[in-house]
Amino acid sequence: MNGSVVNDENRKLNIFCLVVNNCMNDVRVIKEANTLARQGHNVRVYARLIGDAPDENILDDVVYKRFPTFEDKDYELNDEVLSLFGDDQAFLANELTSVYSKRKNAYSARENMDLTRELILSTRQNKNKHKKIFRLFRRFFDKKYDLTNELRDLNNYKKEYVDGIKEYRERRNNNLFFFRYYQYAYDFLSLDFEISPDVIHAHDLFTLPAAIGLARRCGAKVVFDAHEIEAERAPTDDGGKKKKFILDLEKSLFPEVDEMIAVCDSSSDYHFDLFKKKQPVTIMNSPDLRGRSVDDRQKKPLDSGDIRSSCSLPNGIPLVGYVGAMGTESRGLHKVVEALTYIPNTHLAVVGPRREDHDSWLLKVAEKFSVGDRVHLLDPVPAKDVPQFVATCDVGICPFQDVSLNHRYALPNKLFEMAFAGLPMCVSDLPEMTCFVESLSLGLKMDQTDPESIAKTITRIVKDRKTYLLNDKTRKKLEDFYSWDAQEGKLLELYKSFI
Repeated sequence: MNGSVVNDENRKLNIFCLVVNNCMNDVRVIKEANTLARQGHNVRVYARLIGDAPDENILDDVVYKRFPTFEDKDYELNDEVLSLFGDDQAFLANELTSVYSKRKNAYSARENMDLTRELILSTRQNKNKHKKIFRLFRRFFDKKYDLTNELRDLNNYKKEYVDGIKEYRERRNNNLFFFRYYQYAYDFLSLDFEISPDVIHAHDLFTLPAAIGLARRCGAKVVFDAHEIEAERAPTDDGGKKKKFILDLEKSLFPEVDEMIAVCDSSSDYHFDLFKKKQPVTIMNSPDLRGRSVDDRQKKPLDSGDIRSSCSLPNGIPLVGYVGAMGTESRGLHKVVEALTYIPNTHLAVVGPRREDHDSWLLKVAEKFSVGDRVHLLDPVPAKDVPQFVATCDVGICPFQDVSLNHRYALPNKLFEMAFAGLPMCVSDLPEMTCFVESLSLGLKMDQTDPESIAKTITRIVKDRKTYLLNDKTRKKLEDFYSWDAQEGKLLELYKSFI
């Protein structure tokens, strides 16, 4: 296959979508894959084999194939994979060689330890087997069955293995940020592919080296779907080394990308400065409500109930809803919990994936401010049901903190889910969130750093809630510009360039 474009509107593409998670709940990846499959394209999603996810399944005409990666195994140097990392090839090669040689040495010591243990056990068994002869010829057998050297060797090998594994893991963990890009590409490019792709759609930077690697082999086109501004997510506790690695990787790989997608206009502008070929297409992460009504609080009951009944709260008690992963300080929920001290009758419900460490953190904050009885942590509901589930809140909230450009330009799917639920919202004073809410007159911005300001904004909306509800004009704008129907139209238009 040569990757040339054939001008045939009826042509169906082989599309590989790459994602770093198991894609059981990655709503954006699933929505885009389904959109492309509905057009008759042959869509395969390659995801990580982890958790309870099957190694392969078919859902809505999309084939999901999962493969193990990020494993505790020897990752050998591979020139094809290393060539994907531009100026960082030498750095990666040196670190990989150093780290995995320590692993090999440690496991060699363990092998010697096991062999020595077997020798000692065998010798002792033979001694017991011939113990009568041993008594007659004690002087001879004392020497034959002397295990002093072997026991010493066993202790030495054991220490060498324990120390070696500890050193390997410490060194590997220190480099894991860099290694995971190499590991994913290495494992993906080691797969056997039954068909050759026409287009490879890389979701997030983690998967882009793998996508470029396969595209170099077969001439496929590459789409990079930038869910985040990766350089702004990189930890900053290493003097900028990780951020530089990301920027170098983008500089090296972006020239081989054919089309780019961003999640909001600010992210599109940011990536255009790096991509330069053309303005990335903005495809927002709005919910797919195909066939569902978005009338405020006039929906058929879900089997899972609704957020208010799940908190055992009657109507009339103000309820603030948050949807999505809790995170810690950067997501700002600790500020909202503290804000509850200024609004005594108000409750907070957090709907999303539960993590014991994050739950414990927020509950400790709630205990500190004596509001634990007004904080409710609820399990996630299916993505398609989120707008309907949260519709019985009084206010939706998104208190992201301005900790990085990635947060400053955030336009998370939780905003769209709450908007399509008809919920007025309190959002952080950040440009994309503020623009979205104000364009629909669907809430207010707040000082996300100040609990008292958060409390005042919540109170203002609760007292005058009808002012911030969707009307016919804003509802039409929401559906015309922000619905998934509108977003998938842009995705399909982009893919026409490959047909």
